[in-house]
Amino acid sequence: MKITIAGYTHVIIAILLLTYSIAVKDTIGLGLSLSLILLLYYSYHQLRAVVGDAERISIERSVGRRVYTELEKADLRLTIINKSKRGFPRIVLIDELPKYLLLTEGKPVFTISLKPGSITNLIYEAAVTAPGKHELGRIHLLLSDLLGYFYETITLNVPESFTALPLQTPSEAMVKSMNRIIGVYVKGKSTTGLYDLASFREYNPGDDIRRIVWKYYAKTRRLIVRVDYGETRPRILLLIDVRREDWEIGEPPNTLAQIQLRQARSILEYLLKTSGRIDVAMCTGDVPKIRLDVTGDPVEVLYDFLSVTPAGAGCNSPLGIYGKIPDYTGRSPDEYDAVILVTNPLTIKREGVGSINNLIKSYPGKLVLIIPNYNYLQYFEVEAEFKKILWETARLIEKGGRGIIVPEESMIYMGALE
Repeated sequence: MKITIAGYTHVIIAILLLTYSIAVKDTIGLGLSLSLILLLYYSYHQLRAVVGDAERISIERSVGRRVYTELEKADLRLTIINKSKRGFPRIVLIDELPKYLLLTEGKPVFTISLKPGSITNLIYEAAVTAPGKHELGRIHLLLSDLLGYFYETITLNVPESFTALPLQTPSEAMVKSMNRIIGVYVKGKSTTGLYDLASFREYNPGDDIRRIVWKYYAKTRRLIVRVDYGETRPRILLLIDVRREDWEIGEPPNTLAQIQLRQARSILEYLLKTSGRIDVAMCTGDVPKIRLDVTGDPVEVLYDFLSVTPAGAGCNSPLGIYGKIPDYTGRSPDEYDAVILVTNPLTIKREGVGSINNLIKSYPGKLVLIIPNYNYLQYFEVEAEFKKILWETARLIEKGGRGIIVPEESMIYMGALE
Protein backbone atom coordinates (compact mmCIF):
# COMPACT_ATOMS: atom_id res chain seq x y z
CA MET A 1 0.00 0.00 0.00
CA LYS A 2 1.33 3.42 -0.97
CA ILE A 3 0.61 6.93 0.19
CA THR A 4 -0.27 9.78 -2.17
CA ILE A 5 1.02 13.35 -2.15
CA ALA A 6 -2.26 14.41 -0.55
CA GLY A 7 -1.66 11.79 2.15
CA TYR A 8 1.87 13.04 2.74
CA THR A 9 0.59 16.58 3.01
CA HIS A 10 -2.07 15.47 5.52
CA VAL A 11 0.56 13.66 7.65
CA ILE A 12 2.91 16.66 7.69
CA ILE A 13 0.12 19.07 8.62
CA ALA A 14 -1.10 16.76 11.40
CA ILE A 15 2.44 16.35 12.85
CA LEU A 16 3.21 20.08 12.69
CA LEU A 17 -0.14 20.94 14.31
CA LEU A 18 0.38 18.31 17.02
CA THR A 19 3.90 19.56 17.77
CA TYR A 20 2.77 23.17 17.87
CA SER A 21 -0.24 22.38 20.10
CA ILE A 22 1.89 20.51 22.62
CA ALA A 23 4.50 23.27 22.62
CA VAL A 24 1.99 26.07 23.31
CA LYS A 25 -0.42 23.84 25.26
CA ASP A 26 -3.26 24.60 22.83
CA THR A 27 -6.03 22.11 23.61
CA ILE A 28 -8.11 23.06 20.55
CA GLY A 29 -5.11 22.59 18.23
CA LEU A 30 -4.28 19.32 20.02
CA GLY A 31 -7.80 18.01 19.47
CA LEU A 32 -7.74 19.06 15.82
CA SER A 33 -4.37 17.39 15.22
CA LEU A 34 -5.58 14.16 16.84
CA SER A 35 -8.70 14.29 14.64
CA LEU A 36 -6.49 14.57 11.57
CA ILE A 37 -4.46 11.56 12.71
CA LEU A 38 -7.62 9.53 13.35
CA LEU A 39 -8.94 10.50 9.91
CA LEU A 40 -5.68 9.28 8.34
CA TYR A 41 -5.89 6.06 10.34
CA TYR A 42 -9.50 5.51 9.23
CA SER A 43 -8.59 6.06 5.57
CA TYR A 44 -5.76 3.57 5.85
CA HIS A 45 -7.94 0.84 7.36
CA GLN A 46 -10.73 1.58 4.92
CA LEU A 47 -8.39 0.91 1.99
CA ARG A 48 -7.04 -2.26 3.62
CA ALA A 49 -10.56 -3.63 3.81
CA VAL A 50 -11.24 -2.63 0.21
CA VAL A 51 -8.05 -4.31 -1.02
CA GLY A 52 -9.01 -7.49 0.82
CA ASP A 53 -12.25 -7.69 -1.17
CA ALA A 54 -10.70 -6.66 -4.50
CA GLU A 55 -10.21 -10.29 -5.52
CA ARG A 56 -13.98 -10.47 -5.94
CA ILE A 57 -13.78 -7.96 -8.78
CA SER A 58 -13.75 -9.66 -12.17
CA ILE A 59 -13.31 -8.09 -15.61
CA GLU A 60 -14.39 -9.43 -18.98
CA ARG A 61 -13.12 -8.02 -22.26
CA SER A 62 -14.62 -8.14 -25.75
CA VAL A 63 -14.03 -6.52 -29.15
CA GLY A 64 -16.57 -5.57 -31.79
CA ARG A 65 -15.13 -7.82 -34.53
CA ARG A 66 -12.38 -10.36 -35.03
CA VAL A 67 -11.12 -8.74 -38.22
CA TYR A 68 -10.54 -5.05 -38.95
CA THR A 69 -8.67 -3.14 -41.62
CA GLU A 70 -5.84 -0.89 -40.50
CA LEU A 71 -6.97 2.66 -39.66
CA GLU A 72 -10.45 1.45 -38.78
CA LYS A 73 -11.76 2.11 -35.28
CA ALA A 74 -12.06 -0.97 -33.11
CA ASP A 75 -14.86 -1.17 -30.56
CA LEU A 76 -13.50 -2.24 -27.17
CA ARG A 77 -15.65 -3.19 -24.18
CA LEU A 78 -14.80 -3.89 -20.56
CA THR A 79 -17.38 -5.37 -18.20
CA ILE A 80 -16.47 -4.92 -14.53
CA ILE A 81 -18.38 -7.19 -12.16
CA ASN A 82 -18.31 -6.56 -8.40
CA LYS A 83 -19.14 -9.88 -6.73
CA SER A 84 -18.46 -8.45 -3.28
CA LYS A 85 -21.01 -7.11 -0.81
CA ARG A 86 -18.68 -4.16 -0.33
CA GLY A 87 -18.70 -1.03 -2.44
CA PHE A 88 -15.56 0.43 -3.96
CA PRO A 89 -15.72 4.23 -3.73
CA ARG A 90 -12.96 5.07 -6.17
CA ILE A 91 -11.10 2.94 -8.69
CA VAL A 92 -8.81 4.23 -11.41
CA LEU A 93 -8.77 1.67 -14.24
CA ILE A 94 -5.87 1.72 -16.72
CA ASP A 95 -6.12 -0.48 -19.81
CA GLU A 96 -2.65 -1.34 -21.13
CA LEU A 97 -3.25 -1.03 -24.87
CA PRO A 98 -0.66 -2.44 -27.31
CA LYS A 99 1.59 -0.13 -29.28
CA TYR A 100 -0.44 0.09 -32.48
CA LEU A 101 -3.81 0.82 -30.88
CA LEU A 102 -4.49 4.52 -30.41
CA LEU A 103 -7.40 5.68 -28.25
CA THR A 104 -9.43 8.13 -30.33
CA GLU A 105 -10.05 10.45 -27.38
CA GLY A 106 -7.73 10.85 -24.41
CA LYS A 107 -5.98 7.92 -22.76
CA PRO A 108 -7.27 4.51 -21.69
CA VAL A 109 -7.68 5.69 -18.08
CA PHE A 110 -11.08 5.66 -16.37
CA THR A 111 -12.23 6.60 -12.89
CA ILE A 112 -15.17 4.53 -11.66
CA SER A 113 -16.96 3.55 -8.45
CA LEU A 114 -18.56 0.17 -7.88
CA LYS A 115 -21.63 -0.50 -5.79
CA PRO A 116 -22.03 -3.88 -4.07
CA GLY A 117 -22.99 -6.55 -6.63
CA SER A 118 -22.91 -4.04 -9.51
CA ILE A 119 -21.99 -4.55 -13.18
CA THR A 120 -20.32 -1.65 -14.99
CA ASN A 121 -19.60 -1.42 -18.71
CA LEU A 122 -16.88 0.70 -20.27
CA ILE A 123 -17.10 1.10 -24.06
CA TYR A 124 -14.48 2.99 -26.04
CA GLU A 125 -12.86 3.17 -29.48
CA ALA A 126 -9.26 2.78 -30.55
CA ALA A 127 -7.80 3.43 -34.00
CA VAL A 128 -5.95 0.42 -35.41
CA THR A 129 -2.76 1.96 -36.78
CA ALA A 130 -1.08 -1.19 -38.16
CA PRO A 131 -1.97 -4.58 -39.65
CA GLY A 132 -1.28 -7.78 -37.77
CA LYS A 133 -2.48 -9.43 -34.58
CA HIS A 134 -3.32 -7.05 -31.71
CA GLU A 135 -3.27 -8.65 -28.28
CA LEU A 136 -4.96 -6.91 -25.38
CA GLY A 137 -3.93 -8.06 -21.95
CA ARG A 138 -3.17 -6.37 -18.67
CA ILE A 139 -5.51 -4.04 -16.82
CA HIS A 140 -4.33 -2.10 -13.76
CA LEU A 141 -6.75 -1.19 -10.95
CA LEU A 142 -5.68 1.62 -8.62
CA LEU A 143 -7.79 1.29 -5.47
CA SER A 144 -7.90 4.25 -3.09
CA ASP A 145 -9.81 5.48 -0.07
CA LEU A 146 -12.48 8.17 -0.31
CA LEU A 147 -10.02 10.97 0.47
CA GLY A 148 -7.36 9.64 -1.91
CA TYR A 149 -4.67 9.44 0.76
CA PHE A 150 -3.64 5.84 0.11
CA TYR A 151 -3.72 3.56 -2.90
CA GLU A 152 -2.94 0.01 -3.96
CA THR A 153 -2.37 -1.30 -7.48
CA ILE A 154 -3.80 -4.61 -8.64
CA THR A 155 -2.98 -6.01 -12.08
CA LEU A 156 -5.34 -8.38 -13.87
CA ASN A 157 -4.60 -10.27 -17.08
CA VAL A 158 -7.68 -10.07 -19.31
CA PRO A 159 -6.59 -11.49 -22.70
CA GLU A 160 -8.35 -10.80 -25.96
CA SER A 161 -7.14 -10.30 -29.51
CA PHE A 162 -8.17 -9.39 -33.02
CA THR A 163 -6.48 -9.15 -36.41
CA ALA A 164 -6.10 -6.14 -38.69
CA LEU A 165 -5.54 -6.45 -42.43
CA PRO A 166 -3.54 -3.99 -44.57
CA LEU A 167 -5.35 -1.31 -46.50
CA GLN A 168 -6.75 -2.25 -49.87
CA THR A 169 -4.84 -0.22 -52.48
CA PRO A 170 -5.30 -1.31 -56.10
CA SER A 171 -2.37 -0.77 -58.46
CA GLU A 172 -3.37 -0.70 -62.12
CA ALA A 173 0.10 0.10 -63.46
CA MET A 174 1.57 -2.79 -61.49
CA VAL A 175 -1.01 -5.17 -63.01
CA LYS A 176 0.13 -4.20 -66.50
CA SER A 177 3.77 -4.73 -65.54
CA MET A 178 3.03 -8.15 -64.05
CA ASN A 179 1.11 -9.18 -67.15
CA ARG A 180 4.15 -8.26 -69.22
CA ILE A 181 6.77 -9.91 -67.01
CA ILE A 182 4.94 -13.03 -65.86
CA GLY A 183 3.45 -14.04 -69.22
CA VAL A 184 4.55 -17.63 -69.90
CA TYR A 185 2.71 -18.72 -73.04
CA VAL A 186 4.13 -19.19 -76.58
CA LYS A 187 2.57 -20.07 -79.91
CA GLY A 188 2.95 -23.55 -81.35
CA LYS A 189 1.37 -25.94 -83.87
CA SER A 190 -0.45 -29.24 -83.61
CA THR A 191 -2.38 -31.42 -85.98
CA THR A 192 -5.41 -29.27 -85.24
CA GLY A 193 -3.69 -26.02 -86.12
CA LEU A 194 -2.43 -23.10 -84.04
CA TYR A 195 -2.68 -23.22 -80.26
CA ASP A 196 -1.09 -21.57 -77.23
CA LEU A 197 1.52 -23.99 -75.93
CA ALA A 198 1.69 -23.85 -72.13
CA SER A 199 3.62 -26.92 -70.98
CA PHE A 200 3.83 -30.72 -71.07
CA ARG A 201 2.55 -33.39 -68.70
CA GLU A 202 2.25 -37.16 -68.35
CA TYR A 203 -0.36 -38.86 -70.55
CA ASN A 204 -3.61 -39.76 -68.80
CA PRO A 205 -6.21 -42.20 -70.21
CA GLY A 206 -8.73 -40.21 -72.24
CA ASP A 207 -6.25 -37.57 -73.46
CA ASP A 208 -6.41 -36.67 -77.15
CA ILE A 209 -3.77 -38.88 -78.81
CA ARG A 210 -3.07 -36.07 -81.28
CA ARG A 211 -1.38 -34.19 -78.43
CA ILE A 212 1.09 -36.99 -77.66
CA VAL A 213 4.72 -36.03 -78.28
CA TRP A 214 5.72 -39.11 -80.29
CA LYS A 215 9.35 -38.11 -80.70
CA TYR A 216 9.76 -38.09 -76.91
CA TYR A 217 8.01 -41.46 -76.69
CA ALA A 218 10.38 -42.94 -79.27
CA LYS A 219 13.38 -41.95 -77.16
CA THR A 220 12.09 -42.66 -73.64
CA ARG A 221 9.06 -44.96 -74.03
CA ARG A 222 7.15 -42.47 -71.83
CA LEU A 223 3.96 -40.85 -73.00
CA ILE A 224 3.69 -37.11 -72.50
CA VAL A 225 1.17 -34.73 -74.01
CA ARG A 226 1.23 -31.08 -74.96
CA VAL A 227 -0.94 -28.90 -72.72
CA ASP A 228 -2.59 -25.93 -74.39
CA TYR A 229 -3.30 -22.54 -72.90
CA GLY A 230 -6.86 -22.71 -71.60
CA GLU A 231 -6.22 -26.22 -70.30
CA THR A 232 -3.66 -25.18 -67.74
CA ARG A 233 -3.07 -22.39 -65.30
CA PRO A 234 0.30 -20.86 -64.39
CA ARG A 235 1.59 -21.64 -60.91
CA ILE A 236 2.87 -18.62 -59.00
CA LEU A 237 4.73 -18.51 -55.68
CA LEU A 238 4.18 -15.24 -53.80
CA LEU A 239 6.75 -14.47 -51.09
CA ILE A 240 5.83 -11.72 -48.63
CA ASP A 241 8.89 -10.48 -46.77
CA VAL A 242 8.45 -8.08 -43.86
CA ARG A 243 11.24 -7.46 -41.34
CA ARG A 244 10.97 -6.22 -37.76
CA GLU A 245 13.31 -3.38 -38.78
CA ASP A 246 10.82 -2.28 -41.44
CA TRP A 247 8.39 -1.20 -38.72
CA GLU A 248 10.96 1.33 -37.47
CA ILE A 249 11.31 2.99 -40.89
CA GLY A 250 8.82 5.81 -41.19
CA GLU A 251 5.92 6.51 -38.85
CA PRO A 252 2.53 4.80 -38.54
CA PRO A 253 0.41 4.56 -40.58
CA ASN A 254 3.12 4.67 -43.26
CA THR A 255 5.99 2.57 -41.97
CA LEU A 256 7.84 0.59 -44.62
CA ALA A 257 6.35 -2.63 -43.22
CA GLN A 258 2.83 -1.29 -43.73
CA ILE A 259 3.64 -0.19 -47.28
CA GLN A 260 4.95 -3.66 -48.12
CA LEU A 261 1.90 -5.37 -46.66
CA ARG A 262 -0.42 -3.11 -48.66
CA GLN A 263 1.58 -3.91 -51.77
CA ALA A 264 1.39 -7.63 -51.01
CA ARG A 265 -2.38 -7.41 -50.61
CA SER A 266 -2.65 -5.64 -53.95
CA ILE A 267 -0.61 -8.37 -55.68
CA LEU A 268 -2.51 -11.19 -53.99
CA GLU A 269 -5.87 -9.73 -55.02
CA TYR A 270 -4.65 -9.45 -58.60
CA LEU A 271 -3.34 -13.01 -58.68
CA LEU A 272 -6.51 -14.46 -57.21
CA LYS A 273 -8.53 -12.79 -59.97
CA THR A 274 -6.49 -14.61 -62.60
CA SER A 275 -6.85 -18.27 -63.37
CA GLY A 276 -3.47 -19.01 -61.81
CA ARG A 277 -2.62 -21.52 -59.10
CA ILE A 278 -1.18 -19.50 -56.24
CA ASP A 279 1.08 -20.57 -53.38
CA VAL A 280 1.81 -17.95 -50.72
CA ALA A 281 4.56 -17.85 -48.10
CA MET A 282 5.21 -15.24 -45.43
CA CYS A 283 8.00 -15.45 -42.88
CA THR A 284 6.38 -14.64 -39.52
CA GLY A 285 9.32 -15.49 -37.29
CA ASP A 286 12.12 -17.95 -37.90
CA VAL A 287 10.37 -19.99 -40.61
CA PRO A 288 7.80 -19.16 -43.30
CA LYS A 289 4.13 -19.94 -42.96
CA ILE A 290 2.94 -21.44 -46.25
CA ARG A 291 -0.43 -21.87 -47.93
CA LEU A 292 -0.69 -23.94 -51.08
CA ASP A 293 -3.26 -23.53 -53.85
CA VAL A 294 -4.97 -20.54 -52.30
CA THR A 295 -8.29 -19.55 -53.77
CA GLY A 296 -11.26 -17.34 -53.05
CA ASP A 297 -11.29 -14.29 -50.82
CA PRO A 298 -7.88 -12.62 -50.27
CA VAL A 299 -9.13 -11.42 -46.87
CA GLU A 300 -9.31 -15.02 -45.66
CA VAL A 301 -5.80 -15.72 -46.95
CA LEU A 302 -4.29 -12.60 -45.38
CA TYR A 303 -6.07 -13.33 -42.11
CA ASP A 304 -4.46 -16.76 -42.02
CA PHE A 305 -1.01 -15.16 -42.09
CA LEU A 306 -1.57 -12.03 -40.01
CA SER A 307 -3.58 -13.72 -37.26
CA VAL A 308 -0.32 -15.35 -36.13
CA THR A 309 1.86 -12.28 -36.76
CA PRO A 310 1.80 -9.63 -34.02
CA ALA A 311 1.73 -6.06 -35.32
CA GLY A 312 5.34 -4.89 -35.32
CA ALA A 313 6.78 -8.38 -35.80
CA GLY A 314 8.50 -9.77 -38.87
CA CYS A 315 10.89 -12.31 -40.30
CA ASN A 316 13.95 -13.12 -38.21
CA SER A 317 15.67 -15.32 -40.83
CA PRO A 318 17.77 -14.29 -43.85
CA LEU A 319 16.15 -13.94 -47.26
CA GLY A 320 17.61 -17.33 -48.12
CA ILE A 321 14.86 -18.94 -46.02
CA TYR A 322 12.51 -18.39 -48.98
CA GLY A 323 14.72 -20.54 -51.15
CA LYS A 324 13.80 -23.52 -48.95
CA ILE A 325 10.08 -23.33 -49.69
CA PRO A 326 10.30 -26.30 -52.12
CA ASP A 327 11.93 -28.36 -49.34
CA TYR A 328 9.01 -27.59 -47.02
CA THR A 329 6.26 -28.21 -49.60
CA GLY A 330 7.71 -30.97 -51.74
CA ARG A 331 7.14 -28.93 -54.89
CA SER A 332 9.95 -28.61 -57.41
CA PRO A 333 11.08 -25.06 -58.33
CA ASP A 334 10.45 -26.11 -61.93
CA GLU A 335 6.73 -26.31 -61.15
CA TYR A 336 6.56 -22.53 -60.76
CA ASP A 337 6.14 -20.23 -63.72
CA ALA A 338 7.13 -17.23 -61.59
CA VAL A 339 8.28 -16.58 -58.03
CA ILE A 340 7.32 -13.10 -56.79
CA LEU A 341 9.19 -11.60 -53.84
CA VAL A 342 7.91 -8.43 -52.15
CA THR A 343 10.96 -6.81 -50.56
CA ASN A 344 12.85 -3.49 -50.40
CA PRO A 345 16.36 -2.08 -51.01
CA LEU A 346 17.02 -1.64 -47.28
CA THR A 347 16.62 -5.37 -46.66
CA ILE A 348 18.90 -6.07 -49.61
CA LYS A 349 21.41 -3.60 -48.18
CA ARG A 350 21.36 -5.30 -44.77
CA GLU A 351 21.80 -8.80 -46.19
CA GLY A 352 23.88 -8.01 -49.26
CA VAL A 353 23.06 -8.38 -52.95
CA GLY A 354 24.31 -11.95 -52.74
CA SER A 355 21.06 -12.87 -50.96
CA ILE A 356 19.16 -12.09 -54.17
CA ASN A 357 21.66 -14.10 -56.20
CA ASN A 358 21.05 -17.09 -53.91
CA LEU A 359 17.30 -16.85 -54.50
CA ILE A 360 17.90 -16.70 -58.24
CA LYS A 361 19.88 -19.93 -57.92
CA SER A 362 16.98 -21.47 -56.01
CA TYR A 363 14.48 -20.36 -58.67
CA PRO A 364 16.48 -19.95 -61.91
CA GLY A 365 14.68 -17.82 -64.46
CA LYS A 366 11.66 -17.42 -62.15
CA LEU A 367 12.34 -14.60 -59.67
CA VAL A 368 10.37 -11.35 -59.89
CA LEU A 369 11.13 -8.59 -57.38
CA ILE A 370 8.35 -6.22 -56.33
CA ILE A 371 9.83 -3.12 -54.69
CA PRO A 372 7.07 -0.83 -53.35
CA ASN A 373 7.21 2.86 -54.14
CA TYR A 374 8.81 4.55 -51.10
CA ASN A 375 11.28 7.28 -50.22
CA TYR A 376 14.22 4.94 -49.64
CA LEU A 377 16.89 7.50 -50.41
CA GLN A 378 16.59 9.27 -47.06
CA TYR A 379 17.58 6.03 -45.29
CA PHE A 380 20.86 5.68 -47.17
CA GLU A 381 23.93 7.65 -46.13
CA VAL A 382 24.72 8.64 -49.72
CA GLU A 383 22.73 8.46 -52.94
CA ALA A 384 25.52 6.54 -54.66
CA GLU A 385 25.07 3.61 -52.24
CA PHE A 386 21.34 3.45 -53.02
CA LYS A 387 21.95 3.48 -56.77
CA LYS A 388 24.68 0.85 -56.49
CA ILE A 389 22.37 -1.60 -54.71
CA LEU A 390 19.63 -1.06 -57.27
CA TRP A 391 22.06 -1.45 -60.18
CA GLU A 392 23.64 -4.64 -58.83
CA THR A 393 20.23 -6.13 -58.05
CA ALA A 394 18.90 -5.26 -61.51
CA ARG A 395 21.99 -6.78 -63.14
CA LEU A 396 21.48 -10.07 -61.28
CA ILE A 397 17.76 -10.20 -62.09
CA GLU A 398 18.42 -9.42 -65.74
CA LYS A 399 20.97 -12.20 -65.90
CA GLY A 400 19.16 -15.00 -64.05
CA GLY A 401 15.72 -13.80 -62.94
CA ARG A 402 12.58 -12.60 -64.62
CA GLY A 403 12.22 -8.93 -63.75
CA ILE A 404 11.86 -6.08 -61.25
CA ILE A 405 8.65 -4.11 -60.76
CA VAL A 406 8.59 -0.76 -58.96
CA PRO A 407 4.90 0.24 -59.03
CA GLU A 408 4.11 3.81 -59.98
CA GLU A 409 1.32 4.09 -57.43
CA SER A 410 2.25 5.07 -53.90
CA MET A 411 0.83 3.04 -51.05
CA ILE A 412 1.19 6.02 -48.70
CA TYR A 413 -1.94 6.84 -46.70
CA MET A 414 -2.47 10.60 -47.03
CA GLY A 415 -5.16 11.05 -44.38
CA ALA A 416 -4.62 11.97 -40.75
CA LEU A 417 -5.04 9.68 -37.75
CA GLU A 418 -7.89 10.83 -35.55
